[in-house]
Amino acid sequence: MLRRLLLVALAAVAKETDFYKLLKIDKSFNEKQLKSAYREAAKKYHPDKNPGDEKAAKKFALVAEAYDVLSDPKKRRRYDQVGRTDAAGKPTGNKQARGNPFHGFGGRQQRRPPKPNFRKPPPRRPPPPPPPQKPKVPKEVAYAQRRVHRVATTSQLRKIALDSDTGALRRHLVHAFYVSGACEDRLDRELRFPHPFVDAELSDASGAGRWDAHVVFAKTDLDPKSLAHDEASKLAAKLGGDAAAKDDDHCPTFVAVKRGASLRAKDAEVKVFRKRTFKAFETWVYEIVKTRVTFENRHPAETMHVYWHGALRDGVPWGKLAARVPPLAKVSTETYPTHAFSAFLAAAHADAAPDDVDGKSFALWGGAAVATHVVTAEPDAAVVLRAPTCADAHVSCRRAACGGGGQIRARCARTCGLCAGEL
Repeated sequence: MLRRLLLVALAAVAKETDFYKLLKIDKSFNEKQLKSAYREAAKKYHPDKNPGDEKAAKKFALVAEAYDVLSDPKKRRRYDQVGRTDAAGKPTGNKQARGNPFHGFGGRQQRRPPKPNFRKPPPRRPPPPPPPQKPKVPKEVAYAQRRVHRVATTSQLRKIALDSDTGALRRHLVHAFYVSGACEDRLDRELRFPHPFVDAELSDASGAGRWDAHVVFAKTDLDPKSLAHDEASKLAAKLGGDAAAKDDDHCPTFVAVKRGASLRAKDAEVKVFRKRTFKAFETWVYEIVKTRVTFENRHPAETMHVYWHGALRDGVPWGKLAARVPPLAKVSTETYPTHAFSAFLAAAHADAAPDDVDGKSFALWGGAAVATHVVTAEPDAAVVLRAPTCADAHVSCRRAACGGGGQIRARCARTCGLCAGEL
């Protein structure tokens, strides 16, 4: 029985027409061989030579189809893959049947079920991190940066910073040289140049309290392609800031020149921050603009207390103890532009005590102010503290008739006693 089924299957397979055998050519034929084989087969099965022969007519049609398929590379390729196809492109005889003689007789080729995969799935890759966002510039920093002088030539800088009579700097100069792009971001966002030295909150309507009243802040954008050819590059070379355009590690480059000096490289201090933090920038500028103040006490017997002014508390000025100046002695200290101080006779100051520590805050209304001074950008200052008179008494006590009473009398008791010659 099995042998009979095999013979039937082979007969069914044989019914499928092989175009190569029909035309009697090899699969490696060329175009000339194909045409010659087609002409011979067409003559052989032509209806005029075989009148009334249906088999010859079918063979003639197959010969024409074979030539049409084998002469077209695309059709031939598809024929070699799946066999004959109909007008819709579907195979008319399944080429798989050639390898499976039981195809169509209940012996459909079954696909094996896939083997179970016991492997762990590969770990999912985490999504790529979002691009880093530039830190936002605080409002007070943006305010300060709008007040920086943009300088492109040496003549512009001279007009801004130099005294026309002496040719020296009127104020300290802090100048930044940079290149647009990442270097400019480091200057503005990381170093926050020139904040906090230009601060809106510290400025009044007249501009007093701003550091830019004592310091000139300037910046110059350099073009590496035109280095040493344009005016900006010449200015950078003059002050020693041209490294900003030559090396990214030196960008930005800062140049500081102190008040009273000239615009020359020998008078300039060049600074590059390896740690690009605004704290490092602040510390450096503080050292540049620091001013030395010397207090001289000419009172023969009384110690003078010096206080740096702080904020108001409930309308009363407060200050931190900066120095004690013994009789007929001098004491020096350092501070910064815009700082103000007042000096008091210790015996006339209600809140002072001999064991007070430096930096402690006191209310400044309770005594006679010997001297009041505001630090500017001068390199050094000398302040002479003399014995007070009634005119030197604190403003709130000057307005009080010392013969009056109440809280004012109690508050100004030492000042009134001083004016009466009791001290």
